[in-house]
Amino acid sequence: MKKKLKKITDSTIQQLLNNEIILPSLYFTTFDENAKKETVNLEEESFEKEIEGVVVEEFKKIELYMKRTIQNIELLSAAADDAKDAIKNKDEKKLSQVDELVNGMKEEIKKLQGQLYKDSLTKLYNRKWISYNFLNKEGQFKNSGTMVLIDIKDFGKINSKYGEIIGDSVLLYLSNFLLKKLKEDTGSFELARYAGDQFLLFVKEQDEKEVNSFMNNIRIALSNSTLKSKSGQTLKIIFCFGLSSFEKGDKFLKKLEITDDLLKEDKFQVKNGKFIH
Repeated sequence: MKKKLKKITDSTIQQLLNNEIILPSLYFTTFDENAKKETVNLEEESFEKEIEGVVVEEFKKIELYMKRTIQNIELLSAAADDAKDAIKNKDEKKLSQVDELVNGMKEEIKKLQGQLYKDSLTKLYNRKWISYNFLNKEGQFKNSGTMVLIDIKDFGKINSKYGEIIGDSVLLYLSNFLLKKLKEDTGSFELARYAGDQFLLFVKEQDEKEVNSFMNNIRIALSNSTLKSKSGQTLKIIFCFGLSSFEKGDKFLKKLEITDDLLKEDKFQVKNGKFIH
């Protein structure tokens, strides 16, 4: 149940993250709408504590990020004044202290961004990061490129048969495998964990044939590799994918729907023993 609630929370944050102010009433209304889509009864007592824990955890992350960001802005303002005085008085020691302070703020902000925008398991970027970096307030792409939706074949069966620990190992294995191969094949990409066993890849190049080609090469390489867990379990895994190019101003959700349809088509072909890309 916790994973389902986490999925609902991620969807809620995804919808609201671009709002300048997130009021509790708006958050819980949106959360309730997403819960209904997942057929979760929020009125059942057994879910109350679990829901509270997941929601509070997300709110704490956002509040901490905003609080620390405001604090750093105030420190930066003071540092700018100190730097002016140091330059005016040719005080090298003071300038060195200001530089050290600014570098410290950079590291803290980087750490906070990692907590807010990265998936806790794979350490890949998450949906909140996608929204913040790729989309404007209207949910439209800020730039052009190609989007690839990746899904692990029979992941539900793997989880059921081997358990969630092995399932998590599969997610980690695939994410690391993808990163390694993508770095070899293309220099301009961003990979994020979108939801569950689904990953989203963004490539700056818009040549769909080239993107298809290196995705198929990665898939073939993966099918020839074997995952061996610490418990001695060995697994062969494969992924399915759909891709589509997008232009600046295109609606993300519309493009995602198109890409998902292509993913389903690919799944059908893979199930029948052939790749179609």
